[in-house]
Amino acid sequence: MKKIGQVVNLENDKAFIKVPRASSCGDNCQSCSSGCTENGHIIKIKNEDYNLGEFVELIAKPKNVLLYSALAYGLPLIIMIFTIAYTINTLKLSETVGGLLGLFSLLGSHFIMKAIDKYLLNDTLIIEDIRKL
Repeated sequence: MKKIGQVVNLENDKAFIKVPRASSCGDNCQSCSSGCTENGHIIKIKNEDYNLGEFVELIAKPKNVLLYSALAYGLPLIIMIFTIAYTINTLKLSETVGGLLGLFSLLGSHFIMKAIDKYLLNDTLIIEDIRKL
């Protein structure tokens, strides 16, 4: 997977690269009425003689992108299903209460994913190579 990014900031020995987010409308957000923003994702990497405003190509490891996506979508789903099943079968509460607690568990899984993303995962696990254009 390849993406084009732009160096937007340089601080000490770090370079900040802005990579546009993928959207359903592709590169033509003006023709789409989904209301998404064009804000990108900022990646912080070690500065290896990058210049401000320079465009770079980021090459991601496909295996790690798929694993990260599976974690991002699968973990909240598993937590929700486990919460519903535990609530109904073990605690013997109604299905409505189980469903509501399952929805609240999705909110809790958001904070779990933020912690995992902050402390365990970083951009260097996904990015394989960065080339100047």
